Formats: sequence, structure tokens, C-alpha cells
Amino acid sequence: MHSACGVLEEDFRFPILTEWGTAKYQDLRVRIAVVDAVEGKDISKDNLGES
Repeated sequence: MHSACGVLEEDFRFPILTEWGTAKYQDLRVRIAVVDAVEGKDISKDNLGES
């Protein structure tokens, strides 16, 4: 967690002006969205299983 935060903080020091940078952040957003979706599904399954 700490390493990832450090990398993000370092990245945010620079403006996103290149296609590579834009693609990089779009990829990060997609990964975060996927993780949120997976965690959401897991939580739903857990709740359904318990109830």
C-alpha cells in the first residue's frame, strides 16, 4: 500500500500532457473500477450467503 501511494504521489507531481500519460491514468481508472466492482460483488455474495 505504501509503495503504491508513493508512486501515485510521485506521478501526480507532473502534469499529464502526453498520450502515454493519458493512457496510463485511464488504465489506472479502469483497474480501480474493476477492483471496486469485484469487491462489490464479493460483498454482495457474502451478504447473500450470510442472510
